[in-house]
Amino acid sequence: MFDQLLPYQQHLHRLSISATEISTNVFRLIPPSLVHFEIQSFNHVGSFIFSQRLIEPLLDPSLEFGALESLVLYDSADAWLEENVEAMAQACEARGIRFTFLPDEEMA
Repeated sequence: MFDQLLPYQQHLHRLSISATEISTNVFRLIPPSLVHFEIQSFNHVGSFIFSQRLIEPLLDPSLEFGALESLVLYDSADAWLEENVEAMAQACEARGIRFTFLPDEEMA
């Protein structure tokens, strides 16, 4: 699983990955060099879904996110309720991370 490899990628600046390859634990694993992070979910029934576990690391002031400036998430609007998108946006904003949610339906 990619979660096991990600912490060892210490010079990674940009990452675009499918959500099927990572878990909601991803924010505990990203390297401090990562600047731009893009996640695309190919289906709404995967391990990468909105949960409190996903945003907890963003809300934890003891965790450092180094250079991370932007997070772009592509997923089904059905999988992310408006309040979930807003919670993620607020957690990212508190860290100075620009969050963009792009529903699959708008990409077609």
